[in-house]
Amino acid sequence: MSKRYFVLLAALFTLVGCGKSTTATPNQTEETISETKDISTSSEATIVSEKSIMYSMDGIEYSIPESWTENIPSETTKLYYPTNGMLMVNYTEMNASITDDVSRQGFIDNFSSSWENSELISESEFILAGNKAYRHEMNLATAGKEFKGSLVTFDYNNGVIYLLMATLKESGKDFSKEFENILSSINISDEVLEAQAQAQAAAEAQAIADAQINDATKIVLGRAITIGDYIVTVQSIGKGTDYEGNNILVINYDFTNNSDTEQMASFAVNFTAYQNGIETDSFLMSDDIDLGIGQKKIKPGTTITGVQTGAVLGDDSVLTIELDELISFDDLVFTIEVDPTSF
Repeated sequence: MSKRYFVLLAALFTLVGCGKSTTATPNQTEETISETKDISTSSEATIVSEKSIMYSMDGIEYSIPESWTENIPSETTKLYYPTNGMLMVNYTEMNASITDDVSRQGFIDNFSSSWENSELISESEFILAGNKAYRHEMNLATAGKEFKGSLVTFDYNNGVIYLLMATLKESGKDFSKEFENILSSINISDEVLEAQAQAQAAAEAQAIADAQINDATKIVLGRAITIGDYIVTVQSIGKGTDYEGNNILVINYDFTNNSDTEQMASFAVNFTAYQNGIETDSFLMSDDIDLGIGQKKIKPGTTITGVQTGAVLGDDSVLTIELDELISFDDLVFTIEVDPTSF
């Protein structure tokens, strides 16, 4: 979120936060309701009790005291006004996670800089609607007015949600109880939670893949590896069965002979698999592996594709596969971790 955006919101609070909103009150809004809708672009609401109204925004539901008036300056920002106070609910896209210390500090610095004066009193971490959230108690000032601010942030749907409860200091009002009730009422739809979990899993998998790509000693599918006088490109890793019905790991790779003499792939490079820290059995009798391809002689400068090797799987635990030169005077080893349950 840009500093300019925060500045606009601070200015908006100064202009209308302590006065009466010109938008419909929740009770007036209720009269026009015909069905439940997402009000990321609408101000519709549903009465849940005589004292509060349930609102929704982009898959999030939360209850607001019915006496607080509502204003919607944008599709991703909603404002609620008790007398001498304001609650802001905002969603914004954000590339980094608010759980990252550096990103969170940058967010707070950006927010604080939009006010004429700001003082951070405390930061605390807690769980909100199943998400790790952060609360910042602050003193804020703009346009000659001083406010008590409570800012709550948490990751949401490839971005961040923040709720700011700001109260005019000179009024002596205290909306902390109402704010706690609002936070406690927050509910995130199952669809959004599932999407967030999938996005997180994808991000973690991508981070692992990126780390492997950036590590020259890691085996990355489709990436050529120079090892001694040879080039090996692991194209795929999958599952098969041997003649006894046991599960086996099948490694498919291409081999280029850049030495001065003819060579066989199986006698030039070696794959070793470890499961639970123990080397697996590499003696395979299976229709799913053709060991003969790796035993064909190839001339210097020639590439043979579809070379196969494998290992017996003892169970479904993660394997570490190591690739090295069969006869070598160095300790260069390339590795990859494989989860058999992913096939």
